[in-house]
Amino acid sequence: MRQLRLWVFITVLTSCRCWMQSPTLHYCLEDKNVYVSNVIITNATLGQHFGINYTLEFMRRLQKNPRLDLIMSVAGGPQIPCVDNIGSCSYNLCNAETEIETRITDPWRNECPIPRGLLNGYFRHQLSHTAWTVLKVWTRRSTTGSI
Repeated sequence: MRQLRLWVFITVLTSCRCWMQSPTLHYCLEDKNVYVSNVIITNATLGQHFGINYTLEFMRRLQKNPRLDLIMSVAGGPQIPCVDNIGSCSYNLCNAETEIETRITDPWRNECPIPRGLLNGYFRHQLSHTAWTVLKVWTRRSTTGSI
């Protein structure tokens, strides 16, 4: 099973409306088969549906069972845990098992093989109270240095 790894650093979470962020992306791939770009996160606030726009470029056709390992942290801070499929999580890119995986893989209809080329995606998801609390606590700890 081929695993893809991507670091996403988030600078600050906030509770205001109309919130938008373009996180800095860092790759830790052994082979460069997938590139993620144009990531824009909007309205990631408690009780709201947040949105994520993204572009995936598959440099070659991916055959079966690829996974995306997303590691999220606050700018240089510790890794944020995976809570309710938000944070540092692994996602199946074919044969989705969760709602978020289904939304991520919608551009290629959640089917393998994933075709070579550029695919744009967008999905909305409601941030749970648990995920929001964990993200806020980790953000606060990282910016104050009190982990």
